[in-house]
Amino acid sequence: MPRQELKRALGALREELESSEQIGPDDRQALVQAMQEINEALDQTDPRDQRAAEGSLSGRVSGLIEEFETSHPKFADILRSVSESLLSERGHEVTFATPDRKPASADPIMVTGKGLGLLKYVLRADANGLAAHAEMIASDAFQNPITYEEAARGAFDALVLPGGHDKCVKPYLESQTLQQIATDFMASNKPVGAICHGVLVLARAQTANGRSVIHGRKVTSLINRLEMTGYHLTRLWMGDYYRTYPEITTEDEVRTVLASNADFDTGPGSTSRDSMQAPQHGFVVRDGNLVTARWPGDAHTWALQIDEILGEQ
Repeated sequence: MPRQELKRALGALREELESSEQIGPDDRQALVQAMQEINEALDQTDPRDQRAAEGSLSGRVSGLIEEFETSHPKFADILRSVSESLLSERGHEVTFATPDRKPASADPIMVTGKGLGLLKYVLRADANGLAAHAEMIASDAFQNPITYEEAARGAFDALVLPGGHDKCVKPYLESQTLQQIATDFMASNKPVGAICHGVLVLARAQTANGRSVIHGRKVTSLINRLEMTGYHLTRLWMGDYYRTYPEITTEDEVRTVLASNADFDTGPGSTSRDSMQAPQHGFVVRDGNLVTARWPGDAHTWALQIDEILGEQ
C-alpha cells in the first residue's frame, strides 16, 4: 500500500472535514467511519489481511465518491485521491503467456477505433482502457512472456483469461494446452478470472468425466445482446468482424456446457462502463474462487474481485 500518499490524502480529507460547515451529520459520520477503517487497514501487519481490507475499502470509498459528486464535489475530489492510493499498488507479480513467447497484441481496431467511424467513441477502448494498455505494453513482463507449455509447468497463484473477439483470438481460445491449464487450476481451486470471450477457454476445458470445468458453476460471459449489437451496428462495412464464431455466440456456447440454463447470469440491463473510482458500475459473477465478467466495461470490478480473492488466500 502506498502509505505516504494515502496518509497525505487522509490528512487533506481530515482538514477539509474539520473546516467545512456545510456537510451534514450523516455525511460527516460516514467520512469519519471510512477514515477510521482505512487507518485500521494501515495498521494490519499480515499482508493478506491488508489486501482484503484494501479491496473492501476501495468499493466503500467509490460509493462515497458517487454520493458526494454533486452535493460535496470538493470531498469527492479528495476521496478520489484516497481511492487511487488504495488501488495503485497491489503487489501482485504478473506473468504473461503466449503460444510462441512473442509479446501479444491487442486488437488494433479496439485500441484506435480505426474503421468504426463515429461509432469508435462508443465501441473502442475508453480513456481508462487506453491508459492501462499503454502501461501494460511498456512493462517488462508483457514484453517477455513465457509459452503456454512453460506456464503449464510453472507454479502460479491464479489464472487470468482475457477476452477479445477478432478472429486472431481463435488460437488462444482453442489451445488445448491452455485449456488443460484451466482444468488444473479449477481442480486445485486456485483463483481463476475470465472475461468476455475468455470464458470460452473454461467452457472448452474438460474434467476427467468429459464435462466442462464450469459445469455446475455460476458464470457470465460476453452476452448475446452486446455481441449482436456490435455486429448489427457494423456489419454493413465490417462484415462478421464482431462474430468470432459466426455459427454461435459466446453466450450460447457457454450455456451448452452448464448444468442448468439458470447458471448463466446476463447481469443488469444497463451496460455502463466501470472504473477504479466507480467499480459499482461493473458486473461480475463470483462462484467461490471463480470470477467471470461480460465485457471491458466490467474489467475494473472484475480485477478488484480477483484481487480480493487473492487477499483471502
